[in-house]
Amino acid sequence: MAALAVCAITVGSLMWAWQSLRDRVNPPGPNVSALATSAPVVAADQNAAAQVETELTRVRHLLPWIRPVTQGVQDTCAAQEIDATSIGSWPTWTPVQCLRTVVWFGSFNGPLPAALNRLDATMERAGMQPDGTAINQLLTSDHTQTPALNFAFGDYRDQNWTVDLTVDAPPDLRQALLSNPDLLISTSPLSAPPSTFTRTYRPVQTSELTAKVTPPDYVVGVRLRLGYYQQSPTAAASP
Repeated sequence: MAALAVCAITVGSLMWAWQSLRDRVNPPGPNVSALATSAPVVAADQNAAAQVETELTRVRHLLPWIRPVTQGVQDTCAAQEIDATSIGSWPTWTPVQCLRTVVWFGSFNGPLPAALNRLDATMERAGMQPDGTAINQLLTSDHTQTPALNFAFGDYRDQNWTVDLTVDAPPDLRQALLSNPDLLISTSPLSAPPSTFTRTYRPVQTSELTAKVTPPDYVVGVRLRLGYYQQSPTAAASP
């Protein structure tokens, strides 16, 4: 009996050691779904949705000459696995983060340089400064100087928000696709990875934009993003 007990303890210890090693080499991801659907995070999401909508309404009111076309929304909570970076280190997971992104698409008629000047002046009068090159300066910057240029992009920010702007000419919309890879798509949407909880996902198909906006009009995209929850590193490291 004693020998059996010793054998059982040994087997149990080996199994525990094997499980521990497996969890270190391939650590299980956090329960993103449970966290995302918890009452505090749901409440934070509702507050974020209201804030984003209020800011989008404000920006749209600044741009009355832009005709509304459509809108895309993505709201997710996710964590990412981080590979071991050195000998003796182990893979880990980032804390869960939740983000709401809205892209509003509209259209306007050219000529493009005058429209970009108006767009830049409007944003700056509203207290939003370009984060980098102003959207109307891309037409004359050295690396893009060409009469055929038919797109522009730029970020404008104040103390509270960053507004990402993209202007592109249909039907290609290559710059718009680059600027909004998740919310402007030309194929079927990809499935979210297991470590992502998708609360809302309503992307816009390029075919919808090109059906409603045709040359000589241009497509303009206004993107707002707001992170509304980040798990503490201590909680993320807990088993």
